[in-house]
Amino acid sequence: MRVVGLFPYIKRARVADVTLELIAVLESAGYEVLLEEEKALELGRKDLGYPLQELLDRIEVGIALGGDGTLLRAARLLRQRQTPIFGVNLGHMGFLTEIDDHDIKEAVRRLQAGEFYLEDRIMVEARVWRGGKAGEPLVGLNDIVIGKGASPRMLRMEIRIDGHLTAGFAADGLIVTTPTGSTAYSLSAGGPVLEPRLQVLMITPICAHSVFARPLVVGRDAKIEISFTSLPSEAMITADGQEGIRLQEGDVISCYTAPQPTRLVRFQERSFYDLLRERFRDV
Repeated sequence: MRVVGLFPYIKRARVADVTLELIAVLESAGYEVLLEEEKALELGRKDLGYPLQELLDRIEVGIALGGDGTLLRAARLLRQRQTPIFGVNLGHMGFLTEIDDHDIKEAVRRLQAGEFYLEDRIMVEARVWRGGKAGEPLVGLNDIVIGKGASPRMLRMEIRIDGHLTAGFAADGLIVTTPTGSTAYSLSAGGPVLEPRLQVLMITPICAHSVFARPLVVGRDAKIEISFTSLPSEAMITADGQEGIRLQEGDVISCYTAPQPTRLVRFQERSFYDLLRERFRDV
């Protein structure tokens, strides 16, 4: 791994300074560093800027600098090429990130020495079927969310698993989450925490108007289909809260485990339960 792509969220405080520090450490260790053109200009390192597709084709490892949202974006960009990635936490929660900024030099040393392992995390993929045709896939490391938007009207939906009608209810929305995303929006909606190594998806209703609408865990090979009997005009489907599509009457959504996982770089064995306690202690 000699070519590194950096994905900084420069709008966040301190990220620009830490990114420049990381560039210096990587270059002194003999790595080639690539940035998206816009980010390179913002950092005053135009020489490191490349068009996004060329950057994605060339890099052998990605580093996201910011919070969990920064890593989620980078994970979606890198998934098809199976490029490993890790995050430097400069945000609030940092549940997905691997190191803090004061660990940069040690992380580069371990990367150079091969003192790391890769951990695969499943992703969730969704397509909107409209007029009998499937749209472009939406892919999330955390979740796919169907929401009513600003409308006061609830969504009325039916859920089928592998073609079998499983549930029907009215709700403010629905989350289809990976185990990684079970500590995100799904947790706020009353879903349980899933260990991230599990190979499952979970369906979590948002404020369902039903006594019996509860989170449902399905196997990784399950095909989830969501159709609507009532759909507010503001309703949307989003992936990781970052990419979205406005829904229309007659749309049907299919959700399933994405064909490619995210590959996370891990520098040390770490208990998920210790991390869970640590990250949520002060929330």
